[in-house]
Amino acid sequence: MNRSIALLLAAPAVALLAAPAAPCPADEGRTVYYQVTYADGSTRDLYAVPAGNEGIRRVLRITRIEQGAAGYEILATGPQPLTLVNRGQTYRTDLAWNGKAWVAPGEEPAATSRPAAGGEAQEKLAGARAELVELAARLMEKAQSLADQEAKRRASAKPPEAGTLEALATARKELLSAAAAVLAAARSLSPRAVRADEPPASGTVAPAAGAAPDGAAGIVTPTTQVAALPHRARVWKLPAADGRRTVHVSIAHPEAGAMGAFHYVAYADTDGDGRPDRLIARSPRASAEAPGAWTQWSFTTDQRDVFVGSAWSRPETSHYQVEAVRVEGGWRRCWRGLSPDAYVGDETWGIPNRLLRGLLGNIHVWVDQGGRSR
Repeated sequence: MNRSIALLLAAPAVALLAAPAAPCPADEGRTVYYQVTYADGSTRDLYAVPAGNEGIRRVLRITRIEQGAAGYEILATGPQPLTLVNRGQTYRTDLAWNGKAWVAPGEEPAATSRPAAGGEAQEKLAGARAELVELAARLMEKAQSLADQEAKRRASAKPPEAGTLEALATARKELLSAAAAVLAAARSLSPRAVRADEPPASGTVAPAAGAAPDGAAGIVTPTTQVAALPHRARVWKLPAADGRRTVHVSIAHPEAGAMGAFHYVAYADTDGDGRPDRLIARSPRASAEAPGAWTQWSFTTDQRDVFVGSAWSRPETSHYQVEAVRVEGGWRRCWRGLSPDAYVGDETWGIPNRLLRGLLGNIHVWVDQGGRSR
């Protein structure tokens, strides 16, 4: 791809090019980490997935996702229902070494750009089934533990102690929580849960061809902070521009394979209210062969107001993200050319219409000459 291209920047942002770059925070507020077991039996919790496999026996990926939307669910297996309010979810996945990187089990070495149809749908279905099996096994384990505790209490001639009753109550809650997770996973496999309006993909995704052009919009000094996010899409607004133009977007993947995969997306504001309201392009599935690698995608548009970013289907997908208020020296030294406010959405192909202020990510954007910024 021709890298001699012009950057789409609003006039107020041009002055930022002369400002010294500020580093973004790292290793704070993480919701993704890796429990690594070494050949000698020792275990360490790491914030980054190991780059190699030498001397490593096991890598357990642990992700904690707090629900972003309000809501509750009432579950019952007996006379007393349990109400779960804004229930978070913890995902545990044993990663496998594929010869290049630690990835979700069963994954082949990453192919950066894949067709949007059959193969991807089958991959999603296989992942959902594997998750359901894991959750069901956890449910059976907790059910057996509860049954053993209650059998022990019934066999005892002594009245139950307060601690014993408290432990049983905790076990019952854990059992119900596990049952809720199995229920959610089973619902995701229902034919009614499959969206019929998944849009067709356009363009191709490729490994980023070297560094982004000088002054590219987006992150100046990339962050190493990684999190799993409580939504399924996030986009940032480009400065308004006239004329037909090709927009190039490059985003970094914190992990290789499915755990760091996403789709590039582009939305337009067609009614002039400042919010994205129509999906105008999306890429095939984008993934990397190594943690931290950047991929790249392009699309052409004549829309004046455009938003770009990513969307993903797996809730435990990892992303580079940092809150602007936590950037030392101010976000303006770390971010340029794009709005620092992101619009997020709860559906992969829905409209990201919820505004979250001050979210930065490892993204670069630039355009071909021909579009006039204003």
